[in-house]
Amino acid sequence: AHALKEQRDGRFLGRAFAQRHYELSAEQGNAFSELRLGDYAYYGWGLRYSDQVAEEDFESNDTWQLSAQETDLDLSLAHYRRTATMRISGEWMQPFVARASFNLGYMYQFGVGVEQDLPLAQRFYGQSAEADPGAVQTPLAIMMAVLALQHFLAEVPELEAYVATVSADVRFHILLAHICAILILVVMRRIFAEA
Repeated sequence: AHALKEQRDGRFLGRAFAQRHYELSAEQGNAFSELRLGDYAYYGWGLRYSDQVAEEDFESNDTWQLSAQETDLDLSLAHYRRTATMRISGEWMQPFVARASFNLGYMYQFGVGVEQDLPLAQRFYGQSAEADPGAVQTPLAIMMAVLALQHFLAEVPELEAYVATVSADVRFHILLAHICAILILVVMRRIFAEA
């Protein structure tokens, strides 16, 4: 149990140091660092500055207190958006800008931290494909298929409206009468065949 706690503390400390380096690198416009900071905020990794300092500690403590970062979807959205809007200045940036666009598309498609917006999700998926055309396209194709299914299901009328429309159509009643007549004939044929 003690070794497991040390291992968790070691990972946490490593993520905290990495977060600080990502912050410094992101200030200089590094796409990878900006993307990783978005991941840190999305998954609740790393540290944040605590704004809740006890009143007696406030006067005696000159430093900010750091605490574990909770999941912050607004912050992750801001980091992903900043990464997705970066101008690609080299091939090394393409996968990071594409992944940030993909993450934004995912968040808008399923309404994670934002209001669900399917056309905007489709636009971000398109930006992801444009940003890195040589990348693995399978996840993007799967998400675009799910998005097309969501568009289709959004356009399907409600069951009550569908039932009301079908029940008001005379052709449906005639078809139903024919199906009932055929079923009656099939049952009667079996009865006479057994006799």
